[in-house]
This record gives sequence, structure tokens and C-alpha cells, in this order.
Amino acid sequence: MPTHEEVTKRFIRALDLMKIPHDLRILPSLVLFKKSEIDNQVDYKFVVPGVDPWPKESGFKIFKVDDGFNLPEEVVIREMKHGRFPLLMATHDLFHFVGFLLHPNYMMELRKVYKNLDLSSLSSEMRYRIVNINEVLTLADPSKKEEIYQLLSVPKLERGNEHIEFKKFAQYFESLSESEILDHARSLRKAYNQLLLDFGGASTSLIEKRIFELYYSSGLTFLNKFYKPIDYNKSYHNSRTWHDSMSFSALTLRNLINLSFANEKSFLGSLMVKDYFEDPFLQEYLLDESRQGKFDITYDELKFKPRDEVLKALRLQVTRMEFLMWESSHDISVEKIISNILLPYKEMDPKFIEFIKYGFGENSELYRSILPIKE
Repeated sequence: MPTHEEVTKRFIRALDLMKIPHDLRILPSLVLFKKSEIDNQVDYKFVVPGVDPWPKESGFKIFKVDDGFNLPEEVVIREMKHGRFPLLMATHDLFHFVGFLLHPNYMMELRKVYKNLDLSSLSSEMRYRIVNINEVLTLADPSKKEEIYQLLSVPKLERGNEHIEFKKFAQYFESLSESEILDHARSLRKAYNQLLLDFGGASTSLIEKRIFELYYSSGLTFLNKFYKPIDYNKSYHNSRTWHDSMSFSALTLRNLINLSFANEKSFLGSLMVKDYFEDPFLQEYLLDESRQGKFDITYDELKFKPRDEVLKALRLQVTRMEFLMWESSHDISVEKIISNILLPYKEMDPKFIEFIKYGFGENSELYRSILPIKE
């Protein structure tokens, strides 16, 4: 395992080779902390080994994962303004820097935006947007436009139009028969994730995505969270951030396809629980003693929704997925997302607002977070 200093040197060397300007870099930082004996207030300092001086004051210790996984948001945001991001030598932290190296344009745009961020305006809505772009931002890969065109249905009908309104997608998928929409849904689900680029720390981590997929798509946890009265404006999985990410769209679609064929408890139970309890990759993580007995629904309590409601939800999910894929491969770049998402609503690009509103839903937490706060 390389030391923090070795990781930092290699990261900076890679940025040098890419000729990334120093004022647009975000560097891996040690986190130092000191707790006041008077009021227990904690003072944090971020130090990049070999770049930043060690604090002159005594009493600072290196913050480690054992001291707490999540640092205060305001501390992380404050240091991002200065191009510093924590590396606590946890796998999750490393994936943030993997994302920066894979997509230096993403890192540079983040640095530009954070430089000008007013720390006095950090509402809960603004914090949610920050978590979204830092952790779960995923968009279509613009280098795969031809493959995307071949996969999607509506762009073939709108040949020559780079920007296609959401209603065009909705009208087309409403016109399909049940068998047609299910056939297309299967094709879309199978190929969707292969045409995406992951930027955020959590979405870049295959391990975290696998954990989330297993934990929320299978077994009684999934049934408890998913099998509620269907709201056609909402995403269908439980998370404050993952449900507002294209990275998770295909999993939602898979669940809806499965549910469209589930007409008895035994079938649904075998379909969902088998993978959950037999997957060797995360069996130990998911089935340790601390997680057993946490489910608050039983099969006897399960109430099936009418099949036509599930199919209606499936049509909406397919519509959103095509819209998000097409727009983010042609008009909504990572730079446009980041440069708009922290702006006041009235200053946002209307196309960006449309992308969030219709792609994730009017009741999605991400869309609600960009709306003007009512006095």
C-alpha cells in the first residue's frame, strides 16, 4: 500500500504530464485536526504533503478513517475553494482522484466553481447539489454518439435534431404496445451503463455501485422501499443521492421489468431474494449480524400494485433514460452541469433546468434543490 505522500506525488506527476494549470487542480490532502479543551470545537487543516507547510501550532493530529468517515461538509467545501480535497486512505477517497485523472475537465470545472462559491449561502438545498456533483455525477459518453444513436429510438425519428424536447420522447413511448415497450426496455437496460461516464467519487467506485445495487435492488430491503404507492414523478429507489444519478437508471428499469412479470409472491420472492442472499461478492457485508433483522416488511404484508401501474412507471423510466442519454451526449456536458448547478435558479441555463426537471422528475430531490427558496 503506497503512503499518502507517494499517492500525492504520483497524482501531481500525472497532472504535470497533462499540463493542468496549478490554479485548476484539486490535490489529495492530509487532514489535521485539533480539539479545543475549552469548548470541544474542532479545528481542521488540510495539508498536501510536499506542497503545503505543516501548521506551526502544536496539538494537531492526523485525521484517520477511525476518527470518523465523514468530515463536516462545510470544512470540505471550504478547502475545495483552495484546491484541497481529503484523502483519508479509504478506498472511497481514492476514487475521487481516479475520477479527476480520468476526467481532468471535470476536476478543473469543479475548481472554477468552488473558487467563487459563497460559503455564507450554503443552504441544505445547495449542500445536496454539492454532494450530487461530488459523489454520483454520471453522464452519457459523448465519444459514443453513434452507439447511443443506434440504441435509442426517438432520435431516429427526429433525425438532424440535436436537442429533442422531453415531450417528443414521452409521446413516442406512450404510443408503443406493451410488448414493444418491454422489448425496448430490455435492450436499453442491457446496453445503458456501457455508454456512460462516471465522474463522482461514489459512481466511479465499482465496489460502491455493487453494494448499492445489491442492497437496494434485492431482498426485503428493496421490497420495503420500492413497493410503495407509485408516484409517477419520483424515482424508484431509496437514497438521497443515487436516485438522482444516471448511474442507477438501468437498475431501476431492471426492477420495473421484473415487477411487470411478478404476479405472485413466490415468484417475486425467488426473483429478488436469490441474488441478495447468494451473491458471494458481498454476502459477508450484507449479512453480518449488525444488518440482520433490519427489514420492516414481510411477504405476508406485501401488497401488489396493478400491473398497468407498473407498466406506466416503466414507460416513464424508459422515457427519462432516453432523454437523459441523448441530451447529455449532445448538449448537456459535464462542464454545463457543474457551471450551472450551484447558480441561483434565475441565472441557470434553461436547457440545464429542463434536463434536471424532466430527466429526474419534478418531484426529484435534485430538481427541488435548484428551485428558488420560497420566503
